[in-house]
Amino acid sequence: ILEIILFLIFCWVIYRFLFSSLKRMNVGDLLKLTSYRAYLQKKNDASYNAVVFGGTGATGQYILKELESSELCKKIVVVRRSKSEGTINPKIHEVVWKDFSPYLLEDAEKRKTYCENVTNEEFETYEKEMETLFKDANVLYIALGTTMKRVNRNKKLWLLIDEDYIMGAAHRVQQYAENLFHVSLVSSIGADASSSIFYLSAKGRVDDAMIKLSKSNKIPTVSIFRPSFLYRDTESEVFPWYLKATNAILFGPTKNYRATHTKDVARAIVVNAENQYLSLSDQEDTRVSIFETNNIHLLASNSRESL
Repeated sequence: ILEIILFLIFCWVIYRFLFSSLKRMNVGDLLKLTSYRAYLQKKNDASYNAVVFGGTGATGQYILKELESSELCKKIVVVRRSKSEGTINPKIHEVVWKDFSPYLLEDAEKRKTYCENVTNEEFETYEKEMETLFKDANVLYIALGTTMKRVNRNKKLWLLIDEDYIMGAAHRVQQYAENLFHVSLVSSIGADASSSIFYLSAKGRVDDAMIKLSKSNKIPTVSIFRPSFLYRDTESEVFPWYLKATNAILFGPTKNYRATHTKDVARAIVVNAENQYLSLSDQEDTRVSIFETNNIHLLASNSRESL
């Protein structure tokens, strides 16, 4: 009888303890605990395939380096105009398109202008090639772009690259990928479709089109990066005093106009994309994220171990 009484007392104590604990823990806490466990499981099991457009550019080349060292990224499809020199990382699948127009242009009139010598059979071949290339894509990185100087101040040619090719890349990958989760886009500070400045207006149109694509549920999450002045290693060696002096006097709201190294932008892009990939949230207000210089610096300072 004593043993039974002691056993009942023990059960009552356990019951009281569990009841009081559950009473203090609301449903939200329980969901967070469940989500955290799922997050840890996903982090351990997760891997993704990336597609990169603009991998030879100032920012794109650093995106590739970040992806090469990423434990989460298992395969990288890099679309470029010319074959790279030397050996490449085993996880990289290099695709050479000497002309992007037959693959990425969607407007019928522009196809007539820039693809006049391409036959219907060739277009069909290109479509099948893209279907194979992008089928397994999970994350798309777009760092395409050029300068007016490189296109001899030709605005139509500049728009072809910085607007048509960018949106063509997003549409094509979205069209053929079976599980595209995230798109990262390199834009510019001040991007605004209503701007009277040609460059900022074009960048704004692309940003708006990408946001519209996300809100149509065709791409779950989109991150747009709007850095200010970008510099590379060579420029940081020649003008270190200029860059440091400029950054030092910019504070408060003007922080977003500080110079940023292209490798910091690339690091922020990959850290954010992998955070998005591991995230369990599908709330509407987290579908599109826009990062300007200050937040880009904060993201770039995060170590991958913090993911």
